[in-house]
Amino acid sequence: NFYLRSCYDAGEHIFVIDVGDSYEGLCEVINEESCGRDGFYHSWDVDHPFSFNAFIDCEEWLDGSGNLRQDCNGATFLMSFLQTLWEPAEGWTSDRTPVLREMVTDFIRFWLDKHSGVLPVFDDLCCYLRDVVQPEVLSGDYLCGGIRVGMDRFDIVSMLLALQPYSLSGGFSFLLNDRNPKDLFSSRFTVFEVDKLSQVEDQKFYSLCVLCIMNAFDHKMRTLPTFKVMVIEEAWKAIANETMAPYLKGLWK
Repeated sequence: NFYLRSCYDAGEHIFVIDVGDSYEGLCEVINEESCGRDGFYHSWDVDHPFSFNAFIDCEEWLDGSGNLRQDCNGATFLMSFLQTLWEPAEGWTSDRTPVLREMVTDFIRFWLDKHSGVLPVFDDLCCYLRDVVQPEVLSGDYLCGGIRVGMDRFDIVSMLLALQPYSLSGGFSFLLNDRNPKDLFSSRFTVFEVDKLSQVEDQKFYSLCVLCIMNAFDHKMRTLPTFKVMVIEEAWKAIANETMAPYLKGLWK
């Protein structure tokens, strides 16, 4: 608390993923002293869920050839989210990851062509995969780099079942289906208290929600010229996840 208060007084932007209300008091003090400008405290519960959009700046995800950029943080986040949410029985092998990347690329091309100026939400991706990609994979006619892909190579049905809870009809529809989410990082001192996330009866929800929070901060971090500080309490939970660990490593770099 003392260190973060010193950082704030020095003019830095502070972002905290907290477990156990460690910074609630400091947040209240800063909020009062700044007349409500700083010191935002977000505590998740079923009545006040976090809401994000995974497709911010998606028009920049494709390179000049129409392929998904390897160095694009937004695209990297979405791939990490999907690979954390669902994993094939044989794991994410070198012959399955390119298929998923191609599916995401196809969706971005489709959306930018049909809905210029409007951000997609996660449900739009789910509908595209269900209505456009699934029939092609079931018939063995889906093309990835000119190579036909069928169910023997990519289990699209299992993936869609895993994605369903995060579509508009699912129990976690609130997480990634806001076309215009509010700016959660306008404050110079922002805290997300995520202890209640771990109480949700879904093994992956905690990791996925923390991943969304970090991505939202990552986007903000790259648009601010000032010094930023990120604190992740109980970071071992994120580091222990096979998909989130490389994402954290990239964020650290």
